[in-house]
Amino acid sequence: MPTRPLIRTPVVLLMVLGLWLSTPAAAVAQTTEELAEIKAEMQRLRETYEARIGELEARIEQLETRAKEAPEPLTPAPAPAPAVSSGRGMVTGSAFNPAIGVLFNGRFTSFQRDPDTYRLPGFPLGRKVGPGPEGFALDETELNLSSNVNDLFYGSLTAALEAGDGEVEIDLEEAFIQTLTLPGGLTIKAGRFFAALGYLNENHSHTDNFAARPLPYQAFLAGQFNDDGVQASV
Repeated sequence: MPTRPLIRTPVVLLMVLGLWLSTPAAAVAQTTEELAEIKAEMQRLRETYEARIGELEARIEQLETRAKEAPEPLTPAPAPAPAVSSGRGMVTGSAFNPAIGVLFNGRFTSFQRDPDTYRLPGFPLGRKVGPGPEGFALDETELNLSSNVNDLFYGSLTAALEAGDGEVEIDLEEAFIQTLTLPGGLTIKAGRFFAALGYLNENHSHTDNFAARPLPYQAFLAGQFNDDGVQASV
């Protein structure tokens, strides 16, 4: 019978070994090529960044040179205080500007007895003491100017319009200065003012919740006492 040739074991081993040896060589070649490309790309990026940094440094140097050669800027002069327009011309912002207050006060009275016969036995009556005339009348109407003179003093002036004996009279009730910053709460007032006597004398009569002051004020203070002088209080 014919016999088929047998494949020798050494030949098979040589074929397998050849395939194994050829595969790593191809992989190594591909890896080397990729590595070279990456290095080339990094080199291009490095050159690009170095060029850009060089341009920026040159620009900075130019700007610094211009700044050194430029003249120093002039300091602008302070703006003047704004002017406030008034009916009498222009008034600067530092002008004295007091608070102004005007109070109009009227009354209507009617009595069962004749007010002309009013008396306080044992006490002389001042011109402001008594019930006053009947009917409509002008009661205490005031014009007040007040302001801080500076950080040390406060000033106030009050003029009153009063009806008496059928005529309207102008009376300077208060014109004084008062300290603001003395130690220990001490306050000194000088000029013409309503003195601190009792609970009501310092208050103007238009602030009362009643038509006439109590009898002790009418008898001893003629309704309300004001005079020129100096007062110290704590």
